Amino acid sequence: MGYAGTSKNVTIPAQINGKPVTTIGESAFFQKQLTGVTIPSGVTTIGDHAFRENQLTSVSIPDSVTTIGKVAFYKNQLTGVVTIPSGITTIEEGILPTTN
Repeated sequence: MGYAGTSKNVTIPAQINGKPVTTIGESAFFQKQLTGVTIPSGVTTIGDHAFRENQLTSVSIPDSVTTIGKVAFYKNQLTGVVTIPSGITTIEEGILPTTN
């Protein structure tokens, strides 16, 4: 299930229905015109295309993340990634952001 809200600045909750959020699913925030996102500690995986084609200018990735999927941040307006955790074990192809 993808994001159905209307806010352009999103804080992903650490828990949903009492269960910890550990994964941001494939295409979860694809083309939602997000300008900001806060990813909680405890998330270990950011899925393929998760934040593709938004308007993000920066992102901070918590230390708990170990895997970033294919083109997860593709076609945003990122000028830089604030942090990439030292525990990252997998960054899939096409992770580099582009503006077009």
